[in-house]
Amino acid sequence: MNDKHFVTVSDLKQSPAKVIDRAKRTGEPVPILRNNQLEGYYVPANALRLINATDEEVQSAFDAVLDQYGDALTWLAKN
Repeated sequence: MNDKHFVTVSDLKQSPAKVIDRAKRTGEPVPILRNNQLEGYYVPANALRLINATDEEVQSAFDAVLDQYGDALTWLAKN
C-alpha cells in the first residue's frame, strides 16, 4: 500500500486489513481512488460516533475539549 493519504482500489483489494487498521489507528476516513478519481471513503466505526451522538453526548464532548484546551482556545481567539 502506498504512503499517500489515499489508497487505490488495488491497494484495498490487495490488503483490506491494512486500510482498516490505518483507519482505526488514525480515526479518520481513508479516501479510496479508482482510475485516479475519488471513489469513496472507508470510514472507521468510531468516526460515526459523533454523527449518531445525542445532544448530551455532543455537549459532554465539547465540555471535555474546553476543559482540556480552553485556555489555549481563549488565547488564540484573542490573538
